[in-house]
Amino acid sequence: MSFEKQTNTRPRLRTQSGPDEKRWNQNRDGFSLVEVLIALALTVLLLSAVYSAVGLHLRFQTAGRDQVNKSQLMRALIRKMDEDFGSIVLYVEQADEEEPDESSVENLEPLDDVSDTALTIGGLESESAPITFGVVGTSEFVHLCVSRPLRDLSYDSIYTESPSSGRSNDLLTVTYGLAPVDVSMLIDPRKPKYDVRDDSMFDGRPETGFGRRSIDLYAFDSATDFLDSEHVLATEISEVQFSYFDGTAWLASWDSREIGGLPRAVKVTFGIWQQPAKTSQKGYQYSGTGTVFNVEHVFHIPLAIPLME
Repeated sequence: MSFEKQTNTRPRLRTQSGPDEKRWNQNRDGFSLVEVLIALALTVLLLSAVYSAVGLHLRFQTAGRDQVNKSQLMRALIRKMDEDFGSIVLYVEQADEEEPDESSVENLEPLDDVSDTALTIGGLESESAPITFGVVGTSEFVHLCVSRPLRDLSYDSIYTESPSSGRSNDLLTVTYGLAPVDVSMLIDPRKPKYDVRDDSMFDGRPETGFGRRSIDLYAFDSATDFLDSEHVLATEISEVQFSYFDGTAWLASWDSREIGGLPRAVKVTFGIWQQPAKTSQKGYQYSGTGTVFNVEHVFHIPLAIPLME
């Protein structure tokens, strides 16, 4: 039994292409000018979107990093200043007590064996002993009398002429204010051909920084309101202002020796310098001048009592 393979065969139609059809096929070998322009425009739009997204991400990243640095700086300064404001001491003269009866005074026996120098520490006369002044300051500077004991400060070092710690007692005079700084200390040049004079980033920036100085209480009379560059804590702070609260209003100055008490609180306004925006990535040209971002913090003094009482 044989099977025959059946195939469906269809006759092929042969068509002859004319000259117009050949010319049309030759023109379809490439893209037209309109198609190229459209593709180029879409490519430019896509690249522009990617570039804008990357630039926006970098700007947000830079702004976030600057904000974190400012927050860390302010937390460190506030923690340091809070320790000093919480350790303020003030000597207040007590009112004259009633005189004892003459009969009781006559019964007291004189202490002939006790000398005058035995009643003072290290032979220091009581009249020349330092008096804790509390808070003395203006809107630009503030002096604090703080108690900061040291572990290596012992009675033996007090009697010696030059203690090992450089201090004769546990009382310090701490001064806060602005100190001069050099412009070359504020920048970190990364190019070999760098010139500070060509940098417009510091146009209009005050050459000052926030500083702190601590000296022995005995040297308070010789201390000045002017701090040196070695006392600078933060070069980012170019302005500072102090205000003192007496319980009813904020004052521009305070002197505990004349007022007879401590302020209830001290408000410090820090002016953080913000660099201007760059006009280009190359070079050191900036648009306009920098600005000052103010940060306020109120330090409460725990030992302060109302002056009305």
